This record gives sequence, C-alpha cells and structure tokens, in this order.
Amino acid sequence: IRFLPSKLEDGVPFVKVFNHGFKAGSKWFIENCPTTIGGQCPVCEANSELWNTGLESNKKIVSSRKRKLRYISNIIVIKDPKNPENEGKVFLFSYGQKIFEKLESIMNPPEQYGEEPRDPFGFFDGAIMKLKIKKQGDFRNYDDSVVEAAQDLYDGDEDKLSEVLEAMHDVNEFIAPSQFKAFDVLAKEFAKVTGTPAPSSNEVPASTPATNVREYSAPVEPKASRPEPSQEQRKPAPEPAEAPASSGEDDDDDDLAYFRQLAAKA
Repeated sequence: IRFLPSKLEDGVPFVKVFNHGFKAGSKWFIENCPTTIGGQCPVCEANSELWNTGLESNKKIVSSRKRKLRYISNIIVIKDPKNPENEGKVFLFSYGQKIFEKLESIMNPPEQYGEEPRDPFGFFDGAIMKLKIKKQGDFRNYDDSVVEAAQDLYDGDEDKLSEVLEAMHDVNEFIAPSQFKAFDVLAKEFAKVTGTPAPSSNEVPASTPATNVREYSAPVEPKASRPEPSQEQRKPAPEPAEAPASSGEDDDDDDLAYFRQLAAKA
C-alpha cells in the first residue's frame, strides 16, 4: 500500500483518534473518546479514580478499559494478490502505533544510517509499505511489515493524480465534534454497562454519535508540487468505502475492529 497526502491543501494526511472498547459482564462499551479533541471522558475519569486507589485489582480494570489509539489515513493499494480488484483503488486505512512508528522511521531516520528524511504521505518521493500480517493469539500483528522508499506515484502524471485526489476522503471528518458523544450520554452508557456510577461533569458539549471507519506528523506536499483540488473535490467526503479484507489493526491496544466483532457475536 502507499500512504497518501491530505485531500485538501490546508489539511493533514492523518488523524489520531482515541477510543474505548471493553466488555463488562455480558455488555460492551465501544465509543470514541472525547479526549481526542480535548473534551472530558467519563471512562478516563473513572479510570483515574480506580488507579488512584492503588489496588492491583482496580489497576487491572483500568488496563482493560484504557484508551486505545488508532490513526486514519488515505491509502492506495499498489498490489493485493488475494484481492486484485483492490489494486489502484483508494481506501481509508485505520492502523495503530506500531505501523505509525514505521512511518516515523522514514520521516526521521537515525543519523548514523545516513538516510535522507522522506515524506511517506507524499505523491512525490513517498513510501510504500509491504503489510506482513501474522496472528498472535486472537490479534493481528504487523511487526514484520516493511516501509520502502518510492518514486513519484504514477510518475507524476497530473491527470492520474487528480483522479486519486478526487477519490480520497478528508480525514478531518473523523475528529469533528459530531464524531463524539456528549459527556452525560457516555456517562449513562458507561453506568449501564459497568453497573457503577460515572463521574459527573459540568461541561457537556452538544454532539451526535460517531461514524465508524470502515477498513480496507508528516509534512504535506508543497502546493507547487501537487495538483490543485477543484471546488468539487473540496466538498465533504462521502461515506467511507469498504476496505480490503486484508487490512486491520496492528496490536491488542488498537484492534477496535476485533472488539466490534466480539460484541456482534455476544
């Protein structure tokens, strides 16, 4: 796969989203965490109270309910032997810290290697990631994935790059306030799932339920080196397309898809 730049000139190529996904008894709590955008979260506040008791039993509960981090980017599939129909298509990709660290190694290579920093999210002088997936228990692991330097996408053909740009999504939609439920709504859901009261808050932002990502900081390319998006391309992105079956989260702290799968079976 090849990671892509921002859809908009003043946008970003990726966003970070925190979420909670845990089971208490037979019930599940799976929600975006408002701390992503600087808001208050009843789960995080309840976790702080439990942790401060110093009891090991409470610390284990906190560990199971802690925030989980995922990144969201646009990608284009270069080669997919199992699903060749995905090749050349643009998808939203949700991934965890381990994959992001591999991208960081391209952006900020160790000095002793003598490598030049690259923008892995660029149309030009970007990077290709070879996803190598292995199972560890019930989770996917991406430790063996490799990031390699790549030349201009489609040799810089502006018409083809414009088509790619048009197919991309504005990832900022996933950190819009509308993607995060209000504190009091989350507190009620938390209490219903855990059977315990959640902390109260005087600050209750008005918002609506989040939209889930459907599966398969870097500099943005200079304006002069990228095709200028049209007014049509600047419109809000449509509902995310289905992602390739081979995509997924990369460790137990980021596998929200796995949590949702379990919840659906419960």
